[in-house]
Amino acid sequence: TSMNEMFQGAVAFDQPIGTWSLKGISRGSFPNLRALVSYGACHKHAVYAAWGWPYEWKDNSCSTCDDNVRCSGQHLACFEGQCAPLLEGYIYLIHRTPTNAIAAPGVSGFAACKAACDAELSCSVFSLSSDFACSLGSQGLQPAMSGRKLQGQAPLASFVGHRCLHFTCPGATLKAEEFPQDAASSFECCTCAARERKILEARPYLQCEYCEAGKVPSPGRTSCLACTNGSYALAASAECVLCQPGQVSVNSNTACRNCLQGEIATQANVCQHCPAGSVPSAHQDACVPCGPGTYASSPGAWNCSACPGPTYSGAGAMSCLPCTPGTVPNREQSACEACPAGESAREGALECTSCPIGKYSSDGAMSCGTCAAGMKVNQLQDGCDKCDAGEYAEEGALECTRCPNGKYSDKPGAGACDDCGFPLMGSATECLWWHLPIILVTTLILMAVGWIFAQLLRAHCRRRKVRRLMAKFDVHREDAEFAFGSDYEDEVGEILHIWHLASKAQLDDEAEQLLSLTKIILQRLKEQKRWSQLHRSASKLIASDWEEAVAIGKAEASRVRFESEHLGVSLSYFLNNFNQEAHEAMRERDWKEGPWGSTADTSAEEWDCWPASHFPADPNFIQLAPVVAVGDLGFGFG
Repeated sequence: TSMNEMFQGAVAFDQPIGTWSLKGISRGSFPNLRALVSYGACHKHAVYAAWGWPYEWKDNSCSTCDDNVRCSGQHLACFEGQCAPLLEGYIYLIHRTPTNAIAAPGVSGFAACKAACDAELSCSVFSLSSDFACSLGSQGLQPAMSGRKLQGQAPLASFVGHRCLHFTCPGATLKAEEFPQDAASSFECCTCAARERKILEARPYLQCEYCEAGKVPSPGRTSCLACTNGSYALAASAECVLCQPGQVSVNSNTACRNCLQGEIATQANVCQHCPAGSVPSAHQDACVPCGPGTYASSPGAWNCSACPGPTYSGAGAMSCLPCTPGTVPNREQSACEACPAGESAREGALECTSCPIGKYSSDGAMSCGTCAAGMKVNQLQDGCDKCDAGEYAEEGALECTRCPNGKYSDKPGAGACDDCGFPLMGSATECLWWHLPIILVTTLILMAVGWIFAQLLRAHCRRRKVRRLMAKFDVHREDAEFAFGSDYEDEVGEILHIWHLASKAQLDDEAEQLLSLTKIILQRLKEQKRWSQLHRSASKLIASDWEEAVAIGKAEASRVRFESEHLGVSLSYFLNNFNQEAHEAMRERDWKEGPWGSTADTSAEEWDCWPASHFPADPNFIQLAPVVAVGDLGFGFG
């Protein structure tokens, strides 16, 4: 049943609204009619006018308002100094029309017109005519008209979108500092007092309640937040309170309790013992290391204990330690100090002890020592000094003693005096040696005489050997045979050996005889045309350091070269020996493959560029001639 059908043909309403029956209404949208019974006059006027119901309208039905004077009730809003009723988020104003209203075709009634305005982003106001025709607007309202009674037609009604600026917060609540752009209820526009939070289930109306113990309202006062560990809150508290130092929060952060003796309150909100070597601070909020000279042996200690007797400790110590040998605790028992020189201390000693007479010690000594042999304790008893030269001291001696007669010590630090020994004569610091030069001169003379005698004996032996070797040769007969037969080359070598001995023995006559003998041997070789042996003998002479023999060797070498160049070849030699010797000589040569007709004028660089070749098996005369005639491999050479 629609609204128009429901009241079609009605002339007057003579029954209280509370007695109306709604059972026959099957569709439509309108305010809760039963709630109208509890509405005030200002709100009822708005509802009646919105639906066109007859009700006597009075302009003063709604009271005035401003920032200080609020409208009574959450269903009223302050608009232009006048309290006006709220209908589903819109402020109802009578006798007002939008300045730029545009008709909404086919839209009639409050519910449909409200829905059309909500759907249009630019719509901020809508109005209903006497026949419920809808118009939408966006730029405010025209000035107010004077009130009048309903006569025939219902008055024109306008509805302005409600905002928090128009709203009066109830009771002791405050207007929210920030609210949504389209806020239209006390839940969104208002906030609870500092110690309260909003009840979400009461939306859109504002209802506030206190938070339970251990919780406080959130920044937007829409919920209760639990206090963090280390803080607490009583019921109806506005904020959490930090526990005092040395306390932790308990019972879901509803209270704080003190930590026990020997415990501290940690950031994790637990009470725990301090580790060994430390104790709680005065406020029991941190562990403090024990100072030097004190200690805490177990966790949970309340105070640090002083180190007993001859012990010490550094900061944060769990126990005290004895000082190492040679050291004792200082006055504060915070460290060990080394004993000065001349004093000592064993492990666990309370103070240093002076060394007895005759003993010494260095810094930090655990005992006093005895000086080694050759040394004595100095005056400060911090070390040992060496005895002077001419003195000695046994190990542990108090003083140094002068050496007795006949003994000496020539260096500092002697543990005993030495005997000078024969032939020296001793004093305290040295051995006397004035008689030694006589002995030395005598010894040198004897050595010189012995050397001269040795040289004479050596020269005599050399002469005998030279004469014995020369006896092998008969140098007076030119036709005599030599001792070594016909091997003249070996004889030349033997002559050079004998000459070497004769030169060392300064036997000039023998040297002359050897030179004559050498000439005879070379002459025999020339007569027998033994040119190869003659050449080798001459080479030996040239290689020696015998000047006369070198000159003879060079002359004979030239003679051999000359004879070799003019030497003829016999037919029997050519037929029997030449072929084999020529092939052997060819193997000793390097062969190259070059252009035919090359001569000896060919340069070495050009010859090196030719490819290597094997020697010819059947050489011609041009290939054979250089092999037998040229260089030190030629047949006539040597």
